[in-house]
Amino acid sequence: MKRIALVFSALAISACGTSQGELAEFEPETCDAVTAIMQAGQAAEPYSALRGEPEMLGDMPIEDSWSANQSAFGEGCETAVLRDFFDMDVFTYSCPLYAERSNLDRETHEVEARAAAEGALEIISACLGEDWIVEETTQNPDYQVFHKYLLEPASGRPGADTFDFTVDPIYIELSYTPFMRGRGGPAGWQVYVQFQEQRLLKIDIASNFQNAGEPRTSAV
Repeated sequence: MKRIALVFSALAISACGTSQGELAEFEPETCDAVTAIMQAGQAAEPYSALRGEPEMLGDMPIEDSWSANQSAFGEGCETAVLRDFFDMDVFTYSCPLYAERSNLDRETHEVEARAAAEGALEIISACLGEDWIVEETTQNPDYQVFHKYLLEPASGRPGADTFDFTVDPIYIELSYTPFMRGRGGPAGWQVYVQFQEQRLLKIDIASNFQNAGEPRTSAV
């Protein structure tokens, strides 16, 4: 574990003085980009240094969702927070690698999609080194074609001793369906990479005590 331990020690040290907007610029699709994303993930509020403008739904900003101010892979990366999930907050940084809505010329698009997924996997794996392992899954009933590459430390997932449930640290997912995806997602081919961190849910103890002392009112 010498190599990866040194990497994470450096990341943890640099993250201590990192706040939103202080992340150094990096060149996309390089080891520097991967290292920068992992450094940003070590902050108290993971990936906050990568937050750009809020994502919008019409004229309304989407809560806890931002376009990234730097893209590690491709274009249009995003960062988001899933609050109060299994008594924790889940922080994500994701980048689309390939998208094709057409159901025609399936073989050509599959070759392109796999090349995008494998290209990102090669960069990330080379950067992390042999102390990280890759697990592959090729079955998902929601898709006609599915391939997921999960990357995690060979020594075990971060937070395994703290959380009852741990998120995938890094994964690359390729999928194809001729039908609309859940929540109105597009049909066709999609490939993306996602980095994830989790933190214990912050409880406002003072607020809870204040609320506990307030008189209850009955509904009329």
